[in-house]
Amino acid sequence: GNDTGTQYASAIFVADEQQKEICQKVLNDLQNYAKGKKSPYRGKEIVTQIHDATKFYKAEEYHQEYLMKNPNGYCNHYMRLKDWPLN
Repeated sequence: GNDTGTQYASAIFVADEQQKEICQKVLNDLQNYAKGKKSPYRGKEIVTQIHDATKFYKAEEYHQEYLMKNPNGYCNHYMRLKDWPLN
């Protein structure tokens, strides 16, 4: 899509070790799925990073519910996997 480069990197911010373990399991499942060439994703390497949560800054109001306010607005995120969990 149009959103490439490190400024668009995907990340998950977790509050504790349990959340981190869940996220790592899901990322591992997705990675194995992508490697099996069953995935509609363009790339075959999941690059989402997991970080400990720090101070949260809420986005400005015009960013909230963006696609609800702008139904024809640009977004490259859509449901790619119809069945979850993968196994």
